[in-house]
Amino acid sequence: MDEQSIEWRQLAGSERLERAVRIILVGSESTGTTTLSVALIEHYRAQFPGIVTVEEFGRQFTYDLLDEAEADAVARGLEKPSMDDLVWTPEHFATIAREQTALENAAALACPLVIADTDALATELWERRYLDDTTGSAQYAGALLPRRDLYLVTDHVGVPFEADEIRDGEHLRATMTDWFTETLTERGYSWLLVTGSREKRLADAVAAIDPLLARLAPSD
Repeated sequence: MDEQSIEWRQLAGSERLERAVRIILVGSESTGTTTLSVALIEHYRAQFPGIVTVEEFGRQFTYDLLDEAEADAVARGLEKPSMDDLVWTPEHFATIAREQTALENAAALACPLVIADTDALATELWERRYLDDTTGSAQYAGALLPRRDLYLVTDHVGVPFEADEIRDGEHLRATMTDWFTETLTERGYSWLLVTGSREKRLADAVAAIDPLLARLAPSD
């Protein structure tokens, strides 16, 4: 373990959770949030060797839910279900929000810089997208959401939609981009819409993040 990580872990857990600089990436489907989060982690790894990848819990949860639906369909002799056939519940989104926050906090305990690919607030908006409601995850995206330093919203403009087994919302990308920017503004969070090429997005993100790292400097 590197010296910085050792020093960070010597702080009380509550202090690490409060002091960590948290950068949260959000965006509609297939807009490059994961691509940018990976690029940022690699950019800052030399400065923060202990940085942890905070993956999107909801994505694996969706795959697991789809696998369960497929197994049930096979057992009943039915056709293979699609994303449209999944039955979502408020409890599903509450679980996703809770687990996503736990992953983020674990990353904050390990390293003073957190770069998270989505969060519980995003889960709230995905619940709105699928259930037209936010009853399941709102409590986690509100009262229990950790302090944030900056949200990076990945713009859908100029980014080709890459479909996969669970992506089905190309027609909603513009709407959801608006949901993210409107919600972040209404709740008073600092955010930056990142646009353009991968290189420009990374450069703009780094330019916004670097000044925030000054908060980690030891106080006199």
